[in-house]
Amino acid sequence: MDEVDLILANDLPFGKLSRLFPDVTFFRWCNSAMDYLEFYGEESDLQEVSAYFPNIEAELNTKIIYSSKKERRLSAMLVCRCSRTNSTIRIAELDNCIWKAPVKYKGGKESLTVVTLLDEYLKKLFSDLNNIGSVDILRKVTVYPESLRDMYTISLQSIFSGMTARQLEIMKSALQHGYFSIP
Repeated sequence: MDEVDLILANDLPFGKLSRLFPDVTFFRWCNSAMDYLEFYGEESDLQEVSAYFPNIEAELNTKIIYSSKKERRLSAMLVCRCSRTNSTIRIAELDNCIWKAPVKYKGGKESLTVVTLLDEYLKKLFSDLNNIGSVDILRKVTVYPESLRDMYTISLQSIFSGMTARQLEIMKSALQHGYFSIP
């Protein structure tokens, strides 16, 4: 079993977003139901990213259900519409790899870490990612199965999967009013 750090450049929605706003660093968590994004940068850049949200909604056919701006951070939560054609995370999952959250985007590049059980899975993933853009392997190390439990202490799925629409609205309100601090 290997843990592999990849650097990607492609025209998928989040890679494109990173190229459009190269001075903004953002992180992405996805649980196949929700995408949570945190953007960091200068106020003016974050205002431009926020103004671009309708384009993200249109391109992914999704809805942003929460957004918040505080100092040099912009947060957004959207309904996940990931597929093999628009998400490197989904490509990794469909190629039998486990991706490690968060995925980082900066300057048009995507930093994705995956755990792969077999070399053939990594070769398939590398080929699929190479078909949509450039991919470089930064690091590849052997990991042991017992180390996986430390990588995934809590999933977004476990937090949001059982929530009703009303509960999500209350969570949104609490986040907007600063009741939670998101790492």
